[in-house]
Amino acid sequence: MAERDEGIWQVDTDRHVRGSAARAILRYVERALGKDAADAVVADAAARDGHTGHPARWITSWMSHDAICHLADAAAGACGEPDIGRRAGEEGMRILHERGLADLLRSAGTVTAAATALIDGANKSSDGRLHRVVPIDDHRLDVVATYVPPGFPSPFFCSNLTGFLVGVPALFGGEGVVAEPECMVRGDEHCRYELRWTLADGQGRSAAPSGPGTGVADAFIERFEQLHTMATELAQADDLETLLGRITDRASTSVRARRHALA
Repeated sequence: MAERDEGIWQVDTDRHVRGSAARAILRYVERALGKDAADAVVADAAARDGHTGHPARWITSWMSHDAICHLADAAAGACGEPDIGRRAGEEGMRILHERGLADLLRSAGTVTAAATALIDGANKSSDGRLHRVVPIDDHRLDVVATYVPPGFPSPFFCSNLTGFLVGVPALFGGEGVVAEPECMVRGDEHCRYELRWTLADGQGRSAAPSGPGTGVADAFIERFEQLHTMATELAQADDLETLLGRITDRASTSVRARRHALA
Protein backbone atom coordinates (compact mmCIF):
# COMPACT_ATOMS: atom_id res chain seq x y z
CA MET A 1 0.00 0.00 0.00
CA ALA A 2 1.14 3.54 -0.76
CA GLU A 3 0.13 6.24 1.71
CA ARG A 4 -0.43 9.96 1.38
CA ASP A 5 -1.11 12.61 4.04
CA GLU A 6 0.02 10.44 6.95
CA GLY A 7 -2.15 7.48 6.01
CA ILE A 8 -5.40 9.37 5.39
CA TRP A 9 -5.27 8.38 1.73
CA GLN A 10 -4.32 4.75 1.28
CA VAL A 11 -3.84 3.65 -2.30
CA ASP A 12 -3.63 0.16 -3.73
CA THR A 13 -1.08 -0.58 -6.42
CA ASP A 14 -3.94 -1.58 -8.75
CA ARG A 15 -4.65 0.35 -11.93
CA HIS A 16 -6.99 3.30 -11.47
CA VAL A 17 -6.20 5.82 -14.24
CA ARG A 18 -6.59 5.38 -17.98
CA GLY A 19 -3.28 4.98 -19.78
CA SER A 20 -4.28 7.85 -22.06
CA ALA A 21 -3.00 10.20 -19.32
CA ALA A 22 0.46 8.63 -19.65
CA ARG A 23 0.36 8.85 -23.42
CA ALA A 24 -0.49 12.56 -23.28
CA ILE A 25 2.48 13.22 -20.99
CA LEU A 26 4.83 11.38 -23.31
CA ARG A 27 3.43 13.06 -26.41
CA TYR A 28 4.31 16.41 -24.85
CA VAL A 29 7.83 15.26 -23.98
CA GLU A 30 8.38 13.85 -27.46
CA ARG A 31 7.19 17.05 -29.14
CA ALA A 32 9.36 19.15 -26.83
CA LEU A 33 12.57 17.09 -26.70
CA GLY A 34 12.26 14.16 -29.12
CA LYS A 35 11.54 10.44 -28.91
CA ASP A 36 14.80 9.52 -27.16
CA ALA A 37 13.93 11.90 -24.32
CA ALA A 38 10.44 10.40 -24.08
CA ASP A 39 11.92 6.89 -23.88
CA ALA A 40 14.30 8.06 -21.13
CA VAL A 41 11.36 9.54 -19.18
CA VAL A 42 9.52 6.21 -19.37
CA ALA A 43 12.59 4.34 -18.12
CA ASP A 44 13.06 6.84 -15.26
CA ALA A 45 9.42 6.70 -14.19
CA ALA A 46 9.22 2.91 -14.45
CA ALA A 47 12.27 2.62 -12.18
CA ARG A 48 10.71 5.02 -9.66
CA ASP A 49 7.58 2.88 -9.71
CA GLY A 50 9.55 -0.29 -9.01
CA HIS A 51 8.95 -1.84 -12.45
CA THR A 52 11.60 -4.48 -13.21
CA GLY A 53 10.60 -5.47 -16.74
CA HIS A 54 11.10 -3.65 -20.02
CA PRO A 55 10.09 0.03 -19.57
CA ALA A 56 7.90 -0.04 -22.69
CA ARG A 57 5.68 -2.66 -21.05
CA TRP A 58 5.15 -0.49 -17.98
CA ILE A 59 2.56 1.73 -19.68
CA THR A 60 -0.70 -0.18 -19.94
CA SER A 61 -4.37 0.57 -20.59
CA TRP A 62 -4.94 1.34 -16.89
CA MET A 63 -2.30 2.47 -14.40
CA SER A 64 -2.06 3.40 -10.73
CA HIS A 65 -2.26 6.99 -9.50
CA ASP A 66 1.30 6.67 -8.20
CA ALA A 67 2.56 5.48 -11.60
CA ILE A 68 1.07 8.50 -13.38
CA CYS A 69 2.56 10.83 -10.76
CA HIS A 70 5.99 9.20 -11.19
CA LEU A 71 5.74 9.72 -14.95
CA ALA A 72 4.64 13.33 -14.48
CA ASP A 73 7.55 14.04 -12.13
CA ALA A 74 10.06 12.49 -14.55
CA ALA A 75 8.61 14.46 -17.47
CA ALA A 76 8.60 17.73 -15.52
CA GLY A 77 12.26 17.23 -14.63
CA ALA A 78 13.29 16.39 -18.17
CA CYS A 79 11.42 19.32 -19.74
CA GLY A 80 11.96 21.87 -16.98
CA GLU A 81 8.17 22.34 -16.96
CA PRO A 82 6.70 22.66 -13.45
CA ASP A 83 3.09 22.66 -14.70
CA ILE A 84 3.35 19.36 -16.55
CA GLY A 85 -0.27 18.55 -15.68
CA ARG A 86 -1.64 21.45 -17.71
CA ARG A 87 0.71 20.72 -20.60
CA ALA A 88 -0.47 17.10 -20.63
CA GLY A 89 -4.10 18.27 -20.60
CA GLU A 90 -3.48 20.54 -23.58
CA GLU A 91 -1.77 17.63 -25.32
CA GLY A 92 -4.78 15.47 -24.52
CA MET A 93 -7.01 17.94 -26.37
CA ARG A 94 -4.69 17.75 -29.39
CA ILE A 95 -5.04 13.97 -29.34
CA LEU A 96 -8.83 14.30 -29.26
CA HIS A 97 -8.62 16.49 -32.37
CA GLU A 98 -6.41 13.98 -34.15
CA ARG A 99 -8.78 11.12 -33.38
CA GLY A 100 -11.86 13.01 -34.47
CA LEU A 101 -13.30 13.00 -30.96
CA ALA A 102 -13.22 16.80 -30.73
CA ASP A 103 -15.92 16.84 -33.41
CA LEU A 104 -18.15 14.82 -31.10
CA LEU A 105 -17.66 17.43 -28.37
CA ARG A 106 -18.38 20.25 -30.82
CA SER A 107 -21.57 18.53 -31.94
CA ALA A 108 -22.95 19.12 -28.44
CA GLY A 109 -23.69 22.65 -29.69
CA THR A 110 -22.54 24.85 -26.80
CA VAL A 111 -19.45 25.29 -24.65
CA THR A 112 -21.38 24.15 -21.57
CA ALA A 113 -22.70 21.01 -23.27
CA ALA A 114 -19.26 20.18 -24.71
CA ALA A 115 -17.61 20.67 -21.31
CA THR A 116 -20.25 18.41 -19.76
CA ALA A 117 -19.46 15.69 -22.30
CA LEU A 118 -15.75 16.11 -21.60
CA ILE A 119 -16.33 15.81 -17.84
CA ASP A 120 -18.45 12.71 -18.43
CA GLY A 121 -15.38 11.18 -20.06
CA ALA A 122 -13.17 12.31 -17.19
CA ASN A 123 -15.38 10.49 -14.69
CA LYS A 124 -14.86 7.30 -16.67
CA SER A 125 -11.10 7.76 -16.96
CA SER A 126 -10.29 7.48 -13.25
CA ASP A 127 -12.00 5.99 -10.22
CA GLY A 128 -10.21 8.32 -7.79
CA ARG A 129 -11.95 11.61 -8.59
CA LEU A 130 -15.56 12.63 -9.22
CA HIS A 131 -16.46 15.70 -11.29
CA ARG A 132 -19.68 17.61 -11.91
CA VAL A 133 -20.46 20.63 -14.06
CA VAL A 134 -22.33 23.59 -12.59
CA PRO A 135 -23.60 25.90 -15.38
CA ILE A 136 -23.57 29.60 -14.40
CA ASP A 137 -24.51 31.57 -17.55
CA ASP A 138 -23.71 31.74 -21.28
CA HIS A 139 -20.11 32.68 -20.57
CA ARG A 140 -19.16 30.78 -17.44
CA LEU A 141 -19.40 27.40 -15.77
CA ASP A 142 -17.88 25.76 -12.73
CA VAL A 143 -16.52 22.25 -12.44
CA VAL A 144 -16.49 20.81 -8.92
CA ALA A 145 -14.14 17.86 -8.44
CA THR A 146 -13.66 15.69 -5.37
CA TYR A 147 -10.90 13.15 -4.78
CA VAL A 148 -12.16 9.89 -3.33
CA PRO A 149 -10.19 6.77 -2.37
CA PRO A 150 -8.27 5.22 -4.05
CA GLY A 151 -7.32 8.66 -5.41
CA PHE A 152 -5.40 11.36 -3.57
CA PRO A 153 -5.01 15.12 -4.07
CA SER A 154 -2.28 15.70 -6.64
CA PRO A 155 -1.04 18.87 -8.39
CA PHE A 156 -0.73 16.88 -11.62
CA PHE A 157 -4.35 15.75 -11.77
CA CYS A 158 -5.61 19.17 -10.67
CA SER A 159 -3.80 21.11 -13.40
CA ASN A 160 -4.39 18.37 -15.98
CA LEU A 161 -8.09 19.17 -15.99
CA THR A 162 -7.27 22.86 -16.48
CA GLY A 163 -5.40 21.99 -19.67
CA PHE A 164 -8.44 20.19 -21.04
CA LEU A 165 -11.04 22.77 -20.01
CA VAL A 166 -9.24 25.76 -21.47
CA GLY A 167 -9.42 24.11 -24.90
CA VAL A 168 -13.20 23.66 -24.94
CA PRO A 169 -14.18 27.20 -26.05
CA ALA A 170 -11.69 26.92 -28.91
CA LEU A 171 -13.93 24.19 -30.38
CA PHE A 172 -16.42 26.98 -31.09
CA GLY A 173 -13.92 29.57 -32.27
CA GLY A 174 -13.62 31.25 -28.90
CA GLU A 175 -11.12 31.76 -26.11
CA GLY A 176 -11.32 30.49 -22.56
CA VAL A 177 -9.55 31.06 -19.27
CA VAL A 178 -9.60 28.73 -16.27
CA ALA A 179 -8.95 29.44 -12.59
CA GLU A 180 -8.96 27.00 -9.67
CA PRO A 181 -9.88 29.16 -6.62
CA GLU A 182 -10.49 26.08 -4.46
CA CYS A 183 -8.21 23.03 -4.42
CA MET A 184 -7.96 19.96 -2.20
CA VAL A 185 -4.18 20.07 -2.57
CA ARG A 186 -4.35 23.39 -0.73
CA GLY A 187 -6.66 21.99 1.94
CA ASP A 188 -10.09 22.90 0.54
CA GLU A 189 -13.06 20.53 0.69
CA HIS A 190 -13.32 20.31 -3.11
CA CYS A 191 -11.48 21.44 -6.20
CA ARG A 192 -13.49 24.11 -8.02
CA TYR A 193 -12.62 25.31 -11.51
CA GLU A 194 -14.08 28.44 -13.08
CA LEU A 195 -14.16 28.39 -16.88
CA ARG A 196 -14.97 31.72 -18.52
CA TRP A 197 -15.06 32.29 -22.26
CA THR A 198 -15.85 34.66 -25.09
CA LEU A 199 -16.96 33.69 -28.59
CA ALA A 200 -16.98 35.56 -31.88
CA ASP A 201 -20.73 36.17 -31.73
CA GLY A 202 -20.61 37.18 -28.07
CA GLN A 203 -22.85 34.25 -27.15
CA GLY A 204 -22.33 30.76 -25.77
CA ARG A 205 -22.75 29.18 -29.20
CA SER A 206 -20.68 28.90 -32.33
CA ALA A 207 -21.09 31.79 -34.77
CA ALA A 208 -20.77 29.51 -37.82
CA PRO A 209 -23.79 29.92 -40.13
CA SER A 210 -25.85 26.92 -41.15
CA GLY A 211 -28.49 26.67 -43.87
CA PRO A 212 -31.36 24.15 -44.17
CA GLY A 213 -30.00 20.65 -44.15
CA THR A 214 -26.41 21.79 -43.63
CA GLY A 215 -26.24 20.38 -40.11
CA VAL A 216 -27.39 16.92 -41.21
CA ALA A 217 -24.91 16.79 -44.10
CA ASP A 218 -22.07 17.99 -41.91
CA ALA A 219 -22.95 15.39 -39.28
CA PHE A 220 -22.74 12.58 -41.86
CA ILE A 221 -19.42 13.88 -43.18
CA GLU A 222 -17.97 14.23 -39.69
CA ARG A 223 -19.15 10.74 -38.74
CA PHE A 224 -17.59 9.26 -41.89
CA GLU A 225 -14.30 11.02 -41.13
CA GLN A 226 -14.41 9.74 -37.55
CA LEU A 227 -14.96 6.16 -38.73
CA HIS A 228 -12.08 6.49 -41.20
CA THR A 229 -9.82 7.85 -38.45
CA MET A 230 -10.85 5.04 -36.11
CA ALA A 231 -10.23 2.33 -38.69
CA THR A 232 -6.80 3.75 -39.53
CA GLU A 233 -5.88 4.02 -35.86
CA LEU A 234 -6.88 0.43 -35.10
CA ALA A 235 -5.11 -0.91 -38.18
CA GLN A 236 -1.85 0.74 -37.10
CA ALA A 237 -1.75 -0.96 -33.69
CA ASP A 238 1.58 -2.73 -33.22
CA ASP A 239 0.37 -5.38 -30.79
CA LEU A 240 -2.75 -6.83 -29.20
CA GLU A 241 -2.46 -4.81 -25.99
CA THR A 242 -2.28 -1.54 -27.93
CA LEU A 243 -5.23 -2.58 -30.09
CA LEU A 244 -7.38 -3.49 -27.10
CA GLY A 245 -6.46 -0.23 -25.39
CA ARG A 246 -7.60 1.77 -28.41
CA ILE A 247 -10.85 -0.19 -28.66
CA THR A 248 -11.47 0.54 -24.98
CA ASP A 249 -10.77 4.24 -25.54
CA ARG A 250 -13.35 4.34 -28.32
CA ALA A 251 -15.94 2.43 -26.30
CA SER A 252 -15.56 4.82 -23.37
CA THR A 253 -16.59 7.78 -25.54
CA SER A 254 -19.88 6.07 -26.41
CA VAL A 255 -20.94 4.43 -23.15
CA ARG A 256 -22.33 7.00 -20.70
CA ALA A 257 -21.47 5.18 -17.49
CA ARG A 258 -18.61 5.44 -15.04
CA ARG A 259 -17.87 1.74 -15.49
CA HIS A 260 -18.64 -0.81 -18.16
CA ALA A 261 -17.50 -4.27 -19.20
CA LEU A 262 -16.24 -4.68 -22.77
CA ALA A 263 -16.26 -8.30 -23.93
